[in-house]
Amino acid sequence: MSERHSSFDRDVDASDDATSLLRETLAHWSAPVEEEEPSEEDQLAAFLEALNSGDPSHQGSGTSAAENPVGRRGAPRLRVSLPARFQAIEETHKAILLNISRTGAQFAILHPVREGEGGILECGSTKAFALVTRSEFSINAVAFEEPLSEAEVLDIRRLYENFEERERRTLVETARQWVNGDSATKRKS
Repeated sequence: MSERHSSFDRDVDASDDATSLLRETLAHWSAPVEEEEPSEEDQLAAFLEALNSGDPSHQGSGTSAAENPVGRRGAPRLRVSLPARFQAIEETHKAILLNISRTGAQFAILHPVREGEGGILECGSTKAFALVTRSEFSINAVAFEEPLSEAEVLDIRRLYENFEERERRTLVETARQWVNGDSATKRKS
């Protein structure tokens, strides 16, 4: 009987081990996966890889973004928030560039430009002729007549990174001057 008892104990122990292993496995696979936000370097590398890939959905297959079907982008977008200017036929608009790619851009302006109207989008040293493809409220999307070079898109990225730092430094300096009572325009008494 002791043989049966020890055999039974081994079976129970093996069953307990299998149950605990199963519990551990289930706990591991059912635990929520925490996905890390890709670093800026990883995002830039993915952006450049998409620009350099032969995939027509990323390159626009040699055509302008205006020729792509509605809802399809000709190239990946780089999100920014930079001051820009859109010189339309009737007037020049101050704008905020929201995103840009080699084939087009999106910007916010006070008075939207009509769909189909052309103009020159300027941001930093980049100037590109563009046609308005979508105009909703104060947001305009444009397609560039000629795609921007990779270097031009990267210049805008550098401008954006430097712009944030310059704005932060200006804000800190303004606050310091206010606290110290320094100002360039002192009141006359």
